[in-house]
Amino acid sequence: MLPPRTTIQLVSLSLTVALVAGSAAGAGNLWGPILLERVTVGLSNIVPGPGGRGEVAVPISSKSADPVRVALRLRPPAPATESAARMTLGAHRDTVVAWPQDAFSADADYVISVAVFADSSERDTLESGSTSARLTKKDVKALEEWLRESTLPRTFKHIEKVDKVTAGTSLSSMFGAPHGDGSLTVDSTGITYTTKKESIVIPASALRDVRLNDSDPRQPWVVVAYEQAGESKSVSFKPSVSRGDASAGQMAKAIRAAMLFPPAGK
Repeated sequence: MLPPRTTIQLVSLSLTVALVAGSAAGAGNLWGPILLERVTVGLSNIVPGPGGRGEVAVPISSKSADPVRVALRLRPPAPATESAARMTLGAHRDTVVAWPQDAFSADADYVISVAVFADSSERDTLESGSTSARLTKKDVKALEEWLRESTLPRTFKHIEKVDKVTAGTSLSSMFGAPHGDGSLTVDSTGITYTTKKESIVIPASALRDVRLNDSDPRQPWVVVAYEQAGESKSVSFKPSVSRGDASAGQMAKAIRAAMLFPPAGK
C-alpha cells in the first residue's frame, strides 16, 4: 500500500517535460539520473505545489518486461524527516513521485535513493542506487521567490491578447494601441482570459509550452502553446505597458505552474 496522499503524490510521467521546463528557479536539473538494470530514476527537480510549497518531483520508469517492486526515498537535511514511497511498478510503466517540502535548506545534501526488490517482502535487494544535490543560499532565496510567484490561483489585470505576435502587433501595442484589455486567471485547472467581448478557456491538460517573445522591448509577449481537438495552436498575452502592474515573467511562471498540477481525481 502507498502512504497517504499527504505524504506523496503520484502523477503521470507525461508531466516530465513540464518538470524539466519548470525546474527550480532556473537551476536546471538538480539531481542526476539513477540508471539501474530494471528501473531508471530520471531528472528530478523542485516544482511548485499547492499552497506555495515546493515539491521534490522524482520521475521513475520501469525497464523490465515484468512488474518490479520498488522503494524510493528522499532524505533531506535535518530537521526535515525522510520521505518514502513503495510501489509495484508495472512492466514498462512510469510515474512521478512528488514529496511536498515545508522549506529548503542551503549547503546540505538532499539524497534520493532507489532500491529494487525480488518481491513485496523487500527482503532480497536486487539492485540499488542514489543521487544527491545541494542548494546554495542564493539558490534557496531564488527558489523561495520562484515558489511565491508560482502559487496559484493568480489573476492578472489589463492583459492584451493576440493569436500571433507580428512586428505590426508589437509596434501598435508599443505606441498606444493595445490589443484588448482583459483579465487572465491562472489556476490548477488551466487559464481563462476574459474581456467584455470574449472569453477563452484553455484546460491545464491542453497546455504544451510557455515561452517569452521579446519583440516588444518594453514588455515581452507570453506565447502559450496548447492542443485543441488534436490540433496544435498558440495564443499570446502580455500586460499593458501603460496600465498593467504585472510582468510577463510572472505570468509565464504562473502558467508553467498550472502545467504541473495533475487533473482533479487522478
